[in-house]
Formats: sequence, C-alpha cells, structure tokens
Amino acid sequence: MLRCVARRAFSAARVRNLATIREPGVVGLVTPDDPRQALKELYGRTLEAVKDLPESAAYRTNVEKITNYRLGVVSENEDIEKIEAMLNIGQVQEIIEQAENELELIPHMADWKPWEMQDGKKPAVIEIVD
Repeated sequence: MLRCVARRAFSAARVRNLATIREPGVVGLVTPDDPRQALKELYGRTLEAVKDLPESAAYRTNVEKITNYRLGVVSENEDIEKIEAMLNIGQVQEIIEQAENELELIPHMADWKPWEMQDGKKPAVIEIVD
C-alpha cells in the first residue's frame, strides 16, 4: 500500500508539475517591491564607488565589466525570471545581496590597496613546468 502511494506521489507527471512551481524566495532575504529598480540603483552606486580606485587596478576593471554587464541585463529585461536566468547567479534576492556585498567591499579594497606592492616585497614568480 505504501509503495503504491509513493509511486503516485513521485510519478513523472507530478515531478514535472513541481518543476514549474516558482519558489517564494530565499528564506531570510527580503525582496524589495521593485527588485529591478533596486538592482539598477545598486549597480549605479557600485560603478560610482569603483571610480575611487586606480584605473589600472584589475579589481576595478573586473568590477566595472561585471557590473556593466549585469546592469545591461537588468535594464533590457522586465521579467525577473528572465533576469535570473540570464545572469545565472541565483534568485533576485541573492543577486541583490551580491550587489550589496560588492558595494560594501569597494571601500575595503581602497584601504587595502592589493594592487600595490608592500615595501621590500617582490611579486611572486610562477614557473610553469610542462
């Protein structure tokens, strides 16, 4: 009897139907009323904040490239599910959290200056052996 119930519960048709159900969101992360607008603002602030770093810093270059790409995706698409699929980095709540974390990291990177060599230190040399 139990096997029969289990078979029905997890039949292929039911599993396919479950795949179309959208999860309500990530527990513990709040979704703003307009997540697209929130992302646009965060990405704009990120691009502004990163201007304080030297143009030659690889961190700045990479943050600008990634942020401009994500901002383009968010600006060009109205549908949140499409944005999530195109960015492929999680649900919108996670994307917002990542943008907030990047914005928080920028001032720390400005203080740490990882693009500068410390006094008396030489860059590491990596030998590639075939």
